[in-house]
Amino acid sequence: MAELKKPVVLMKLISTCALFFMSLATPGYASGVDWQNAKNVPFEVQSDIEIARNHTGSPAAAFNLVCSVKGSLHFVLLTRLPVPEEVRDIVKINRVEEASIFIGPGSDRQVKVRAEVVAKGRDRELSISDWFFGVDDPDTIVTAELTSEQIADSETWFDSSPLGRVSVVGLFETAVSMVAVTDSSSIRAMRQNCV
Repeated sequence: MAELKKPVVLMKLISTCALFFMSLATPGYASGVDWQNAKNVPFEVQSDIEIARNHTGSPAAAFNLVCSVKGSLHFVLLTRLPVPEEVRDIVKINRVEEASIFIGPGSDRQVKVRAEVVAKGRDRELSISDWFFGVDDPDTIVTAELTSEQIADSETWFDSSPLGRVSVVGLFETAVSMVAVTDSSSIRAMRQNCV
């Protein structure tokens, strides 16, 4: 009977070790991201509201409207840009890209912005040991100061309840889709209080 228990104990030990190493290989932000973990945001933030998020799909994403201490409004997107690993070197820090934010169904509710990658998650390294530390970290993208027209469009298009989708399209020829979680009154209040 004791001989039968040894293989069972050994299998349990192997299974436990396998689960442990698989958990290390899983990207740490996959269950959700928070813009407050964003790196290198080029201004101090006094307040924010979450506009949209994708905490269940891939890539995870957080999209916020933030107010700087100087009274300027910006969108901040924290996500791993869906660029294939073999060409992630195209994602450059401080590179300004034209992007479009689509709010709700269709393409008529669009806000065009200039966005800059201010922090980039590490690229996949050749060594498997490097995969466990920082690879698949999210990228941080910040828009230029939003104009009153861009804020007014966003306010109008969110209506009185969150619409289904918010997509950021065009950053390095990618698209990030999220679920809206705010409404026009929250955006209006942010605009009015951001001084």
